[in-house]
Amino acid sequence: MLDPTLPLTIEEQEEWGDPLSDQNIFKCIQAYCPYQNIKPQKYPSVFITAYKDDNRVPLSGLLRYTRKLRNAVAVKACNTT
Repeated sequence: MLDPTLPLTIEEQEEWGDPLSDQNIFKCIQAYCPYQNIKPQKYPSVFITAYKDDNRVPLSGLLRYTRKLRNAVAVKACNTT
């Protein structure tokens, strides 16, 4: 929702508010954002799928999410050994 050039961003901002212009909305959205809340811990196994032509979720965003999740699990594993 921070990039108005992405599809659906304007529609989402109409529904949820504009996080670029209102800091309270930004903090509220960030509080439940799955990407922002990844932290080093154990996670259950997850099967993540994607469709390369999905206009709602760019493949680059899903790959970034997957990498961050894998790194968080790896950090947790390193800290427990």
